[in-house]
Amino acid sequence: MTAVKSTEKPAKPYPEFPLFAHSRGYWAKTYKGKQIPCGPWADPKGAFAYWERKRNELELGIVSTASKGDHTTVEDVVNAFLDAKDAAQIAGHITKRTFNGYRNQCACLVDALGRHIPAEELRPAHFTQLRKKFPESWVYASQRSAIVHTKMVFKWAVEDELISRPINFGSVFKLPKGPSNGNALRMMCTTTTAYESIFNHILSGRYDFHQNIRRKWASGFIKDREMIS
Repeated sequence: MTAVKSTEKPAKPYPEFPLFAHSRGYWAKTYKGKQIPCGPWADPKGAFAYWERKRNELELGIVSTASKGDHTTVEDVVNAFLDAKDAAQIAGHITKRTFNGYRNQCACLVDALGRHIPAEELRPAHFTQLRKKFPESWVYASQRSAIVHTKMVFKWAVEDELISRPINFGSVFKLPKGPSNGNALRMMCTTTTAYESIFNHILSGRYDFHQNIRRKWASGFIKDREMIS
């Protein structure tokens, strides 16, 4: 799976490339004053192929089934979701960092599931394959975030009536079992220094946990600390 790692717009793959990089993470084309999303930054070739088909439809006056609502595609869902979250960001309801996280995960969804597949045709097998494409380097937090964001996108699509039925994600595409006690802190930290820094903050009360949770977790951290000291 290829995720968008940078928020900087990519350069065109070649000077004559007819699409432009939209700030929301996809290639787009302006046609008669309207911007047409064509595909994620990571797939300029696929975006160009989509635009070629879309341009022919527009010039011939053909309205695609996705536009009529008969077959809302994964790409339709993703673009609508990002439009809504971009509006939320402008209104100050979410941060730019949160929006960038949504955009990155949506790019992964389009790349893994296929942008032209009708969203209502998605089955558990699709999400099993998506789960298998998670990088081995992903820690618990990254896996959890990807699964939560994916389900959020399609839940939103149902609530906003882009699709008519809930998506069945299957038994594999579930949140991974979380680590407990000190192991959770170890998985969130990339260095021993980071681990010790947060550990000391917890003991001193400067770490922003709920009092009850902090007391339970601190107990686990103390045991871990004794084990490695």
